[in-house]
This record gives sequence, structure tokens and C-alpha cells, in this order.
Amino acid sequence: MAHALRVEWNEFALEFSPQQKYMVSLIFLVLPEMFNGLGWKFRFTEGTFMNKLKYLALFAFAGIFLMVSAPKMSAQVSVGVNIGAAPDCPYGYYDSAPYGCAPYGYYGPEWFTDGVFIGAGPWFHGSDDFRGHVNNRFHPDHGYKGAMPKAGEKAEPSKRPDKATNFKGNEVRDGRGHTAEERK
Repeated sequence: MAHALRVEWNEFALEFSPQQKYMVSLIFLVLPEMFNGLGWKFRFTEGTFMNKLKYLALFAFAGIFLMVSAPKMSAQVSVGVNIGAAPDCPYGYYDSAPYGCAPYGYYGPEWFTDGVFIGAGPWFHGSDDFRGHVNNRFHPDHGYKGAMPKAGEKAEPSKRPDKATNFKGNEVRDGRGHTAEERK
């Protein structure tokens, strides 16, 4: 049975098996000779071998100590975009960027509570299962080029979207910018 190499350094004893001893010998004795063949001055003697082994043991111990003693950190990433206040539009605003003011007739009456728009897109304040009608012919993405209200304008008293009885919607949306199947 082969004997293990025992190295003591500052009250710590390290024991190497014959295989480990061979690997350490290879690292500290054989590889420098290969480098010397390339013209590099990298010589070890038997006395410096033990000194180098002490430093190797020190760095190995320090590395293990640092890995064991490092506190576990839980990564918590929070990504949020503060897009500011909702546009102040008389008849609501479109549910996609750049959130321009929508004209009278785009949103159906279910999008208003007591004349106040419930919001759309990032400022939507309705329930999760909300579905509301829109008339997408009043949307610029569908070719609308008519008059658009400006932010800050007030609604005309004769045009109350929550009281519109002749509204003709052609699409159902969920309040967050998605078309939705109409629920029965």
C-alpha cells in the first residue's frame, strides 16, 4: 500500500493520496522543465518545491474558505417603466403607443362610468374580465384621418360617450390593448 504525502502548514494538515502527489509533482517539477526547454527560466529545486506547495495549499484553503463563507444572495430583479399620468382626453385615448386622444365614437358606452373614461393600455382601471366595444374605423391604424381632440380639451356637453345609444362597435377589446372574443 502506498503512503500518503502529509504536509503541515500553520496547524493545518493536508494529506495527498499517491495520485494527488503525482499530479502536484507533475505541476511543480515536470512542467517547469518543459518551459525551460522553450528558453524560459523557470527552475524549481526540491527546497522550493515544498515552499511552492505551501503556497498552493494556502491558496486552495483560502479559495475553499471564501466559497464556503460567501453568503447566498437571492437575486430580485424589478423592472418597471414609469410612463407618467394618463392622457387627459375628452373621449378617451388609444390603448397603444403613442396613446393619442381618440375621437368621439371610438369607444362604446361601457368604457365610461358616469362620463369618466375607465382607461386603456397601461392606465386601464377595469376588471380583469372586462370586454368593451370599439369602432376601429376611428383608429389611425385603420385609416382614420378625421378630427382628433387634443389633450386637455373638454368634451362637448351634447357628446356624452356613456349615453351614446347609436354606437356601432366593430371590435371587442380587453382594456389592455388586445382584441378579445366577445363573451356571451
